[in-house]
Amino acid sequence: MRVVRGLLALAALLASLLVVPWLLLAVGHYPDPSELTWDLLRTPDDGRVLLWAVTALGWVVWVLFTVSTALDLAALQGRPAVRLPGLRWMQGVSGALLVAVLVMLGSNEDHPGTDGLPPAPMVVAAHAAPVHPVQPGPQVQPVAAMSARVAETEAAPAATSTLLEYTVVRGDDLWTLAETYLGDGMQWRQILDLNRERLAGNPEHLEPGWVLQIPVPAAASPTEGPAPTVKPDAEPQVQPEVPPVPEALPVPAAPAPGAPAPASLSDIPISTPASSEAEASDTVAPDPSLLLGGTGALVATGITAMLAARRQRQLVQRPLGQLPERPTDPTVRLRGALLSTPLPPAVELVEWAVHMVARDALRRGRLAGLDWLRAGPDGIEFHWDDNPAGRPPAPFTRTPDSWSVGLAEVAADRRERIEEDVLRLWPTLVSIGTRGEDTYFVDLERWGRVSVQADTARRAGEVLTSYVMELATNPWAGGARVLVVGDDGGFVDVGEAENVVRVATLEEILPAWESTAATQQALAAVADEPVPLLRLDPDYAEAWAPQVLVLLADITPAERSRLTARFDRTPRGPLVLLSEHPGADATLLVDEEPLRGTFEPVDLDLTPQLVPRSVRDAVVELARVSAPDALVPAPWWAPNTDQTAPEELTMADDPRLLLLGPVVLEGARGVPPTRAPRQCLEYCAWLLEHPNASSVEMARSLLVAEATRRSNMSRLRGWLGASADGAAYLPEAYSGRIRLHPAVRSDWQEVQILLGRGVEMASDATLVAILELVRGAPLADAPPGGWTWAEELRIEAACALRDVAYVLSARALEGSDPDLAKWAIGRGLVAAPGDEALQRQLLVCESRSGNVREVERLVYRLNAQARSLGVDLLPETVTTMQEVLEGGIRAREATGPARAAG
Repeated sequence: MRVVRGLLALAALLASLLVVPWLLLAVGHYPDPSELTWDLLRTPDDGRVLLWAVTALGWVVWVLFTVSTALDLAALQGRPAVRLPGLRWMQGVSGALLVAVLVMLGSNEDHPGTDGLPPAPMVVAAHAAPVHPVQPGPQVQPVAAMSARVAETEAAPAATSTLLEYTVVRGDDLWTLAETYLGDGMQWRQILDLNRERLAGNPEHLEPGWVLQIPVPAAASPTEGPAPTVKPDAEPQVQPEVPPVPEALPVPAAPAPGAPAPASLSDIPISTPASSEAEASDTVAPDPSLLLGGTGALVATGITAMLAARRQRQLVQRPLGQLPERPTDPTVRLRGALLSTPLPPAVELVEWAVHMVARDALRRGRLAGLDWLRAGPDGIEFHWDDNPAGRPPAPFTRTPDSWSVGLAEVAADRRERIEEDVLRLWPTLVSIGTRGEDTYFVDLERWGRVSVQADTARRAGEVLTSYVMELATNPWAGGARVLVVGDDGGFVDVGEAENVVRVATLEEILPAWESTAATQQALAAVADEPVPLLRLDPDYAEAWAPQVLVLLADITPAERSRLTARFDRTPRGPLVLLSEHPGADATLLVDEEPLRGTFEPVDLDLTPQLVPRSVRDAVVELARVSAPDALVPAPWWAPNTDQTAPEELTMADDPRLLLLGPVVLEGARGVPPTRAPRQCLEYCAWLLEHPNASSVEMARSLLVAEATRRSNMSRLRGWLGASADGAAYLPEAYSGRIRLHPAVRSDWQEVQILLGRGVEMASDATLVAILELVRGAPLADAPPGGWTWAEELRIEAACALRDVAYVLSARALEGSDPDLAKWAIGRGLVAAPGDEALQRQLLVCESRSGNVREVERLVYRLNAQARSLGVDLLPETVTTMQEVLEGGIRAREATGPARAAG
């Protein structure tokens, strides 16, 4: 990021200092001396005077910017800073550009990331005033505010101003320190002005071990926690985390009678004003796309949908006492990145835009070849090899080579025609890369043979893998038949896409593929319409399905010759060959450092899409652990006679996080934050599930920037407050490890305690107490794509509650208590919707109660659910259906005397 910022700043400086005067000289307008007469003032301006004035103004602005840049450059070399009246903003811009360039040129060390956070600075009071107790009443105002720029005031810091003594680590620079501690990188001069002696001559280079003074404005701090107690002339103390210094300390409500007074100001819960927390947005959060390494949004969302469907099938028919296997931590982080990858609105509308083109093509009876399709914020563009004659259909607009349509028009058309069946012209339409905010697609069938040429076979394979994953998961590719030859890392086998098959060698399928290709080519030779239009007829869609052959393995010269002979035929038919082999009809040339690609023969430059092997392997693992048989024994099922478990829990007044339904924090002693309360709830849940974690582990798991994490931790600390004995429910992490007060708990933890001896050994009262905690599905109001780290928590809680509900309902049915059984099943289905075992139990309950209509409705619902998920009902479910509807089980085999011979 530092290099990119430096290059952009250098380009801006060169353009401002060199290109601007060249443009002024080249296109500026200058008066001839003979034209400068009094007649100019007496006659209407014909535009000449305006052009002269604009040119003169351009020169004035350029001179001022050049002078500002020179003065800032001199200041960076250690000379006294000169502030020109009225040009503060211009000097700020030029200085920011210079620092970005100097940081890029002057440091060859990596910027410390979350794995190497800078050490915490020391808090030093600068002319601190005595601290007085805070009394209930109006808000206390600070004695004085620190000057925004020390060099401008040249005065002593105000009474409550605070400086940080920061020890430089490898990779630091002034801009980043200003971003982190001042909330704005353009405030780097404040740090420079306070450290002139140390930084004289070369401010762009910071030596590890140097101690710098950093001013902390009262309204912003990158750290968390309540305001510290500052004492005059106190020795600097090293703290693991620096508490923020609020601009004005909100005074908490008067303590309840008998409550102990806080020991010091630091014990008072403080809710930071919303206006003081802009620093959270100034530090860039970890980019999920970095974990995905070039995987496109369409692939990411397709994989997410595939995994969700597999997980649903796994959970709906999960056996009692079994729990889905947990993926590894790196895989969990990658899953979070997949879930956090949004599908751009333009890409989401591509399918319907193609449908709009298909409607028009059916009406016209003709269709041009699609060179490429672009989806971006300004709309969707279809670039044709031969632009169809005539006007395009409304609302498309025409250019010499393309049709374009706005996103709003596509969305409106979809709303108006939502009942139409989507027409899928191009099942082999795949995204090949991006340029800026635009995503580019090509129809593989249009090109036939497509080759990926990269520096290494591994990189080419990663690009081809992205096409395989997209053809297996995107919503319009089901009509293509994809044959993958070679090692794909196991994706095709675990992905279970019906249209994708993998074989080890081409020899296994080449004869059958040639036969299908020959049939399609013969039909195409006598067809009177383009193949994409022919497949729009549902009766002929299967006959015209594209045959996509993906070569991930070497083939013999004889096999290559047979493929070439088939692809050289005219017409070629709906055949596609994806490989690394040269001599293709279209080629994607991939260059490294930086990663760039060119799609030929249309000379389309872009950043190519690819799926790194690490991402592919993680996706395979996620698919594997969501298989129906990827189960392990649940910890709550096996009897545990060595452990004691209470029949019920004693409810205390300490904070309690409710996760079994909409997430709620009850019993907190502080003031709920006005900003990001949902994020604070997520942080609280994470800390309960990960005690003694470090800040680095927390930021990495939550995919948040460090400044954001600290701000939200500060809010959460103020919200939780302190216990009756004055202990903070979220103590400062002086040891480097973060842990909530032991009294803070969640309802999910209470369930685990009550099930300590196993669900079979728990009493009915205990099982009832557990189900009474259910207020909805676990994490019911967590947003899609949020709480990605908590997927295992959500699944385990739902599985435990379902098992509890099943056991309690079975006991109730044995004890002839159908009301208790129905209540337990109802609570279980809230936590685990669609569970087949619970619905089977409910079928028995309704049958014993004589509710024939409800029995029929449940049978219909179970059959419909199985069809929707593409699974068979469990044998025990089929048996139960026959018993309640037909009064017994149908005969599974013939019985009776044997037939006499002859």
